[in-house]
Amino acid sequence: MSKIKNHKRVCTICNQAFGQDRSLIRHLNNEHGFVDTPQNLYNLLVLENVVPVCKCNTCNLTPTWVGWIKGYNKFVDGHSGFLSSFSDEKADEIREKRIITKKKNAKPGWNKGLTKETSAILKRAAERRSETVKGQFDRNERNAWNKGLTKETSDSIKKQSVNMKSKFKSGVLIPWAKGLTKETDSRVFRMSQTNHITHTQISLRNHLDSIKRLSEGEILEQLSQIKNLTLITNIKQYTRDKHNNLSFRCNDCGDIRERSLISALTGKCFVCNPKESKQQLEINRFLIDNEINTVLSNREIIKPYELDIWIPRKKFAIEYNGLYWHSERMNRDKNYHSMKTKLCEELGIQLVHIFGDEWSSKQEIIKSVLMHKIGKTKNTVFARKCKIVYVNAKERKVFFDKNHIDGDVPSKIAFGLTYNNVLVSCISLRIPRQKKYADTIEIARFATTINTSVVGGLSKLVKKVSKWACDNKFSSIMTYVDTRFGTGVGYEKCGFSQIGKTANRFWWTDDVYRYNRFKYRAKNGISEKNIAAAAGVKKIWGCANLIYKIAI
Repeated sequence: MSKIKNHKRVCTICNQAFGQDRSLIRHLNNEHGFVDTPQNLYNLLVLENVVPVCKCNTCNLTPTWVGWIKGYNKFVDGHSGFLSSFSDEKADEIREKRIITKKKNAKPGWNKGLTKETSAILKRAAERRSETVKGQFDRNERNAWNKGLTKETSDSIKKQSVNMKSKFKSGVLIPWAKGLTKETDSRVFRMSQTNHITHTQISLRNHLDSIKRLSEGEILEQLSQIKNLTLITNIKQYTRDKHNNLSFRCNDCGDIRERSLISALTGKCFVCNPKESKQQLEINRFLIDNEINTVLSNREIIKPYELDIWIPRKKFAIEYNGLYWHSERMNRDKNYHSMKTKLCEELGIQLVHIFGDEWSSKQEIIKSVLMHKIGKTKNTVFARKCKIVYVNAKERKVFFDKNHIDGDVPSKIAFGLTYNNVLVSCISLRIPRQKKYADTIEIARFATTINTSVVGGLSKLVKKVSKWACDNKFSSIMTYVDTRFGTGVGYEKCGFSQIGKTANRFWWTDDVYRYNRFKYRAKNGISEKNIAAAAGVKKIWGCANLIYKIAI
């Protein structure tokens, strides 16, 4: 293990010293080929992968890493006292007092919240720095080390390019603006305003276009490199290499579509080499096999966002949410999925979200839901020909685990409809968790047998529930509708009214399965964030629940 002297960062391989962490990391990347996060490199090269644990001797969690010189903190946040010697109640009381004291005594830096636009001191400092650096460049005392170099002419830039590509591909680095829009982020909004001003200056716009536009000879030279696609439109239609204004025919399958020059240079046909995931293609194949016309990866309906599967004739869309790509691990925030649902709703389109673990473990339920939404359910039963029955706990659990996307939950009582002595629909009731619904009974689950539509089934069961609730001194019935799948129309037809809307639902995921949001709650003084980090899980967000209620 290397010794760090005079507050310098020292490379453990060649003993070269650096003044900043990023300089050392860049050196390790470019000169020694180490591609990883600074913390992981520190663990490998300084600690030899012996990562310390919290000194409280209770939680066995890893403290926060604070940089190459200091390494890791001694304690996890909030564990710096010997709280393990107290009872849980007393420890929580001490911890709360410490937090209050820390907030009370905290003193912000003198320049917190100030900028050069609002502070004369910062403005003068910025001007002095600008003049100094500009003067150094003017006198040739300072030069950009990579000026005029490319990855073709410089080994350092080539290594840096390879390292950066590797980091972005592996997820170590993520573009800061990924998933952000001018509506959700102030920085993106400012960039859009600047771009708008630039593009409205016609002379500047024409100059930029002329720089980006290729000559006819350059276009022909690039087209000669494409082996599997043939240009079938006039080359004069070209404006810029990123515009979809050139039509190409695939030499293998004959598919014709408009593409940009950059896209065509890949030589890949979207039909012969689909970009969609295996699961998305499986869902699409299921729909096609049922004679439903679909459009894959549509970016025209809710620009600039994509609809994985779009069914124009039904005004219906499907979003396949893989657990890795759609979790917070890939910066999918809590509003991402609900935002797409809202955009579709404004256009009169119903969007259904399917999580990866649902397609892998509950595929038959998903297929049944999709067929019902599209109006192609295989079997139809009329409620007037069904008999209302009491459903015991064992039958209820088997029915909902087989037919409901969220499975069974403990309930107070359940009723069902049987057709020819076969249970075809079931509804279960429970006491609501919130105290404000003390005199209300909640519909916990409602489902029909997969691939079966029970016409009038919900209405008939709600009437039975209303009678039972009245006999048992309840004044109303409530339920939740997950907007990831439903709109609440069925309950509205039964007389229910929407009284509210919950926050967006979330689960924890390890990229393979989803887990209940209560699984990693804070306990024993350890925050939810630290518990989840120790378990290696991230949040994945769904949509909101609509709250419906009816008085009886």
